[in-house]
Amino acid sequence: MSAITNLYDAVKETTGILPNVTPINADANGTAVDMKGFRSCLFVIAIGAADAGDTLSGTNKIGLELEDSDDNSTFANVTDAALVDGNVEDMTGGLFYEVVSDATASKNILISYKGTRRYVRVVLNFAGTHATGTPINIVGLATGSAHVPI
Repeated sequence: MSAITNLYDAVKETTGILPNVTPINADANGTAVDMKGFRSCLFVIAIGAADAGDTLSGTNKIGLELEDSDDNSTFANVTDAALVDGNVEDMTGGLFYEVVSDATASKNILISYKGTRRYVRVVLNFAGTHATGTPINIVGLATGSAHVPI
């Protein structure tokens, strides 16, 4: 095993959803990260403020969910046991974060997966009316490979 001299040599990047405003106003499945040969995956979800015309609220919101799969076809909601920190507050049905206001947007959200299934992805679930969209970017960083550099 080679020595890791920098983070670049130790991660595999997968773009789940490219930075975009439209058509990010409807449910979307991010591209799954292939975990073969890796022990964990950190997802970085960058969320901007809703565009003019969209008001985020408890009923007009975006839910972020984490799903995993053995075959990259049939996905199931991830449980707390598959997360690096072992617990996400109020995680129900894979839901780990809700964008319900400008205060809960305009930030980066991090979640780290350590489950045993081969594929993992972030899913965006929209509720209410989103006319113009909210800018969102998702990147998965698979780590923990026995073989470096990646």
